Amino acid sequence: EILFRELNSIDSNNTTRRYIDEILKVLKNYPTELIKDRLESLMRDKKWSIKMKRKFEEVLIENMHSV
Repeated sequence: EILFRELNSIDSNNTTRRYIDEILKVLKNYPTELIKDRLESLMRDKKWSIKMKRKFEEVLIENMHSV
């Protein structure tokens, strides 16, 4: 919950991109049922660039394959 709140509250730019990447690394280790809906929501949000949406998708795909 906290990590997704953080993602929703920050803007993606050169300064925050590394921080976002670190959050995504942590999320890869969460159970799929806890992150799937929230990641899909982020992928639909116009706030995020196509590149960042792909990163969200990669997290979800990697998470689902690691189970």
